[in-house]
Amino acid sequence: MSIEERKQMQEDFVFDYKSIAIATNAFGMGIDKSNVRFVIHYNMPSSMENYYQEAGRAGRDGLDSECILLFSPQDIMINRFLLEHKELRDIDPIDIETIRERDIKRLLVMEKYCYTTECLRNYILKYFGETPKKPCEDCGNCLHQFETVDMTNEAKKIINCIYEARGRYGKNIIMDTVLGAKTARLEEIGASRYKSFGVLDSSNKNLLRRLIEQMLLEGYILTGEYQVLKLGDIGNLKNPYTKVLVKITDEDKVNERIVKVKKNVKGMEALTSSGFKLFGKLKELRLTIAREENMPPYIIFNDKTLIDMCVKLPTVKSEMLNVSGVGENKYSKYGERFLAVIKEYAKE
Repeated sequence: MSIEERKQMQEDFVFDYKSIAIATNAFGMGIDKSNVRFVIHYNMPSSMENYYQEAGRAGRDGLDSECILLFSPQDIMINRFLLEHKELRDIDPIDIETIRERDIKRLLVMEKYCYTTECLRNYILKYFGETPKKPCEDCGNCLHQFETVDMTNEAKKIINCIYEARGRYGKNIIMDTVLGAKTARLEEIGASRYKSFGVLDSSNKNLLRRLIEQMLLEGYILTGEYQVLKLGDIGNLKNPYTKVLVKITDEDKVNERIVKVKKNVKGMEALTSSGFKLFGKLKELRLTIAREENMPPYIIFNDKTLIDMCVKLPTVKSEMLNVSGVGENKYSKYGERFLAVIKEYAKE
């Protein structure tokens, strides 16, 4: 896409001529628009710093917005490869290694964010050094009902299998081995002859997947190059009082996890079904004025102001001035035209 085409696409999105923009991370960060309702990441960012800034494009007007992160373990492999092969010029070799180690640690933090079952908002706040007082009660994890399962014995058997595999294989091979799967691949690599083969043949593959995710979070196992599983710090598991507790949900039945954060603010839910109709008409008027004046629609009135109009239904100037975001200046420019639409709606 040419520079002119990118510029036109950005203007179309900012001015509400287009409602969806599919963009690279860098291009998306350049979009200055307050009423973005959804930010969807098709791939996992390489760091929490990047994700925080990119997801922050949503809901800058204070209204309901959703940030959805689509995650696949392949994202880790791709990001790790890019980080390890990133060209760093004019930097001391010792510093290069330090930078790469830092970037890999940031990647692991992001990976854990995708797997964690704790409050997602709290996870982000703690990473940036804040101490949250309580869960947000509004993110994807907080809104789910989790069942806690003690999988300590299963965890020890997973560790034995990884030990036998000598850190050469990934999650799927390890799970298939302990489940006793009859596959040509396990025969080929000799895993069907492991002592660990079939030791969890009555278990559930989805639970084992969640168990491995939890063990990664707690550092009992680590991921190496190409996402092979290696042993981490397993000393605590020798303590008979140590438990590996796993939170499970119905979402564990899918291969990709959708991590969703919904900003806890009031907005569209305040509208009735008829209020949505008026909201649509006010947005049409706003778009018309925006085109007349060649400016982004949210500069005229943002969505929060339009919603307040739909709730309060002002019919005279004094009532319109009580609407959030409407002052004398805005009223003198646009107030009468919006009042006319509201009055017409009231007659219906």
